[in-house]
Amino acid sequence: MGVHPLRAQTIRSSNRPTTSRSSSNIRMVAPDLEMLHPSERPVMARAFDADPDQRFQSCMEMVDALAFTVAGATPSTVTSRSSS
Repeated sequence: MGVHPLRAQTIRSSNRPTTSRSSSNIRMVAPDLEMLHPSERPVMARAFDADPDQRFQSCMEMVDALAFTVAGATPSTVTSRSSS
């Protein structure tokens, strides 16, 4: 069985709907990326970024970034969005 990357501190917090207006918003929880290969962590961290403008703009953009990690390359688009 796998490990869920977003672990709740309590059972009560894990049952809260993500649309809750409370201060414990799911966007404030940083995912645990330690189970991933170190080369994949920047890609997934960007995918989980709280700022939508910093996330990948498409699934294919993220797939391409992951493909670069498999090939051993580290394109600048993996860790940050280019300002074009």
